[in-house]
Amino acid sequence: MILQNARHEPGCILKKEDDKTSVVQLMEILIREHLNHDLYHEELISQLVDTLLTIVARNITQAFPSVIDETSEEKTVDILEYIQANIYYPDKLRVETIGTAFGLSRNYLGRYFKKQTNETLQEYILKYKLRLVENRLLHSNMRVSEIADEFGFTDKSHLNRTFKRYRGLNPTDFRRSAKPQPVA
Repeated sequence: MILQNARHEPGCILKKEDDKTSVVQLMEILIREHLNHDLYHEELISQLVDTLLTIVARNITQAFPSVIDETSEEKTVDILEYIQANIYYPDKLRVETIGTAFGLSRNYLGRYFKKQTNETLQEYILKYKLRLVENRLLHSNMRVSEIADEFGFTDKSHLNRTFKRYRGLNPTDFRRSAKPQPVA
């Protein structure tokens, strides 16, 4: 899950300040254990790495809808991971394709997803794409037409209309408004 999702979001994976502090402390312990080679150091290193990965996974999971938590059905989390892993492949995001991948009919998949996440499958996919588009606009020099192509929008105008409907600005204006203005 970490490798599939981390590549999509630029910047620090850790979103919670407490987790950032904990990771720094864990890394210091991990390095000390590695350098000192004390008794059971390999076992401790293994446990520390597991703990670090769990913290990272928890932070990545923040991108999931807020109704998803450790009590959620595993199939729902698997579907969300599938969507995130295949966000660049519109053919793999069709309801029929996702249903087939998880052994669910088209109609049942829609009802199941809505019940588990409180949003439709298409709403989730579009919101996730738009978050990634925002990241591209803020953290890359890609042209809007290139971003539209990357995420399977028909063309630049399709992305412009969709982005403006959900974000209130077209992508170019969003990019301009987010850039720091030079001090005079």
